[in-house]
Amino acid sequence: MVCPMTALPNFVDTFVREADVAPPPPELPARPPAARAGRAPRRGWFERVSHMRASIAGKVHIFAVSFTLLLALLGLLLGGTLAMLSARAGDAAVSASRALAASQLATSIAESRYYASRYAAGGEPQMMTSARATLDQARSEIDATIALDGGGSQSREQMEWLVTQVEGFDPELRALQASIEAHGPSSTGDALANAIDISGSQLASQAADIETALRLQADAAQQALDTLGTWAIMLALTMIAGCIALVVAGARGLSRQVSGSLSEITGAMTRLADGDRSITIPATGREDEIGAMARALAVFRESADALAELQRKARAEQNAVLRRLVDNFQGGVGEAVGSVAQAARELQATSSDMAGGATRTIGFVEQVARDMKETQVGVTAAASASDQFAMSIAEIGRQAGNSAGMVLDARETADTADRKMAELAGVAEEIGEVVDMIGAIADRTNLLALNASIEAARGGEAGRGFAVVASEVKELARQTRAATGDVGRRIVGMQAVTRESGEALARIGERIREVEMTATAIAQAVDEQSLSSRELARNLDLAANGVDAVGSNLAQIADMARGTGAAAEQVLVSADQLDATAHGLDTHSRQFVESVRAA
Repeated sequence: MVCPMTALPNFVDTFVREADVAPPPPELPARPPAARAGRAPRRGWFERVSHMRASIAGKVHIFAVSFTLLLALLGLLLGGTLAMLSARAGDAAVSASRALAASQLATSIAESRYYASRYAAGGEPQMMTSARATLDQARSEIDATIALDGGGSQSREQMEWLVTQVEGFDPELRALQASIEAHGPSSTGDALANAIDISGSQLASQAADIETALRLQADAAQQALDTLGTWAIMLALTMIAGCIALVVAGARGLSRQVSGSLSEITGAMTRLADGDRSITIPATGREDEIGAMARALAVFRESADALAELQRKARAEQNAVLRRLVDNFQGGVGEAVGSVAQAARELQATSSDMAGGATRTIGFVEQVARDMKETQVGVTAAASASDQFAMSIAEIGRQAGNSAGMVLDARETADTADRKMAELAGVAEEIGEVVDMIGAIADRTNLLALNASIEAARGGEAGRGFAVVASEVKELARQTRAATGDVGRRIVGMQAVTRESGEALARIGERIREVEMTATAIAQAVDEQSLSSRELARNLDLAANGVDAVGSNLAQIADMARGTGAAAEQVLVSADQLDATAHGLDTHSRQFVESVRAA
């Protein structure tokens, strides 16, 4: 079917073709040669520095470079100072370590002299071992301080001299050991011990003198370290104050150069944006970025003047085009109005048919909705019952799970008690061994007391007091033996009870395992039943939701049908209004053409 409104698109096409005849774009004034240049020619080093000093970015760059160099100088000074502090601190620490090693050497020599005297008097080998171990430990500590870097060559030589003296002290100990091993304690051993004591006393005195010298050296190094640290702090504070002063001075200088000129240019831009082209552009003679902004603003002002002239010419050409458009509009609007009236009549017939169909659809949908409502009631009741059944099954499953957990806890407790009883049996056996050992000691003590009584009897009157003591010791040994026998019998009884308790706990553990297996089987069966009940409840819920969804969709269909009926009635009203509007459009178009031609 041919649309009766085809005349309206034809008219629009004609109107658009006429509208495409637009005036040419305005020609703006040509840019200055400096602006058209691709890039500036390469400058020399002096010219680049001069340009940087003239521009704001260059000044900021120079300020940043200066500040960076100052920070680098500060870092170098602080790094050198810290290196000196570290070296001085290392020297002080090494001197203190060597002084401590010398002090410990003096102490070790005194201990070695004491052990040597004991060895010479009693011939006990452990005394000689202790003397050698003491000297070896002192020597190892001195060797460790010699291996350290720093502290000066003099202190290192002093420590090496102490090592040599300690090595010379060792042959004297060997001679004493050889004498004691060959002849036992004797006058020769005493003489060697006295010689060791004399040489050790001299070496200890020399070690004390070296310790004093090293202490003084360490104190001097620490004092120099403190002085250097004070100077380093003062230097750092001075450099930081200089950096802060440089930043403040540079910021104030840049602010004075930039803020005033920017305020003047901002005011000129505001007046130019308001249409005032009689303004005077400030700062056009400056060579920095602000001067470039001012010169660009002058170009904008010249462009605004040229644009105003071009707009005047464009308005004249637009008036001519508008007259041609009015002529074309008057020719095509009559045909368009007729097409609109025909379309309005066809819309009236179509909207009447739509309203009748919508009424019949509403009746059918309401009947189906009543049937779905009855179905929903039944499905909802079944879903509610299945939910209650699922909740009951879940509660049973939870109780069964709790029972299984309690049985598991009881089994673990029984296993723990069984292990503890086994440990108790082991401890009882260990106690029995200790009791046996105490009994053996008591027997030996009794035997020793008997031997002492025999020796006391041989001593006659002089050994009578010793015989009394031996008798007391013998009585004490007898009581100890009796007590250990009593303890042993009690431990044997405790071990028997422990074994019986362990066997009873093992039987209890077996019964608990059987109960645990039964509870686990019940819990698994309840879980399977719970899954089935939840699946049934879910399916019923899905069915109920589906019924609800169908009911909702039917309600939406009914609403849509009512909306369609209302829309059809509205279309009918709109068609009537469109017919009236077409007549009004014809009248207004004639008035529009007359008013445009009159203008």
